[in-house]
Amino acid sequence: MKCLIIAAGQGTRLRTKCEVKPLVRLLGVPLIERVIRTAMQSGVWEFYVVTGYQGGKIGSFLKQLVKILQETVHNTSGKDEI
Repeated sequence: MKCLIIAAGQGTRLRTKCEVKPLVRLLGVPLIERVIRTAMQSGVWEFYVVTGYQGGKIGSFLKQLVKILQETVHNTSGKDEI
């Protein structure tokens, strides 16, 4: 099964916790990692992540999960640039 994760917004409501919303840690684990690991427990093994704002930082983090990440796609439209 495949999973598409949209991680392209600015995440302004959580900005006080971390500059990049998908990397905000909850009990020591970044939100995006929690989503991926939870989906894996449900049988998902292919992940595609769409990034935008701060996409470079998200991409760098996701390289740690390279065995389960299929592809990162950067959305260049709009104002959410790196």
